[in-house]
Amino acid sequence: MANKDYIVAQKQKGDESLSVSKGPIPNPEVLEKIEKLAPGSTEKIIKDTIVESEHRRHLEMLEQQKYWKFKAYGHLTALLIALAMIAATFGLVYLEHPVAGSIFGTATFLSAIGIFMDGSSKGK
Repeated sequence: MANKDYIVAQKQKGDESLSVSKGPIPNPEVLEKIEKLAPGSTEKIIKDTIVESEHRRHLEMLEQQKYWKFKAYGHLTALLIALAMIAATFGLVYLEHPVAGSIFGTATFLSAIGIFMDGSSKGK
């Protein structure tokens, strides 16, 4: 019965053989053959695999940190723009331009609602 952790494709031609494994390290039979040919190499293969895996996880962590940092900057920028728009709306009304202030305020409100509604539907 085949080990489900490994998918091995083998091709033999004379004294040559090719073995392909699924996974970060070769299957145990191949590791055993490698160890017979070059003592100590199996341990190096396993250590290198562990180091590569840690490096990959570190890069993924950095990518996630950058993502959330830029997302926070985006939210801060949106907040500042919204506050500026609200201030402009009140400024227009205060300077006795109620129609322009109402139109500008309504457009600002509808734009904000549209942004939130569009953002919520992207995940579906």
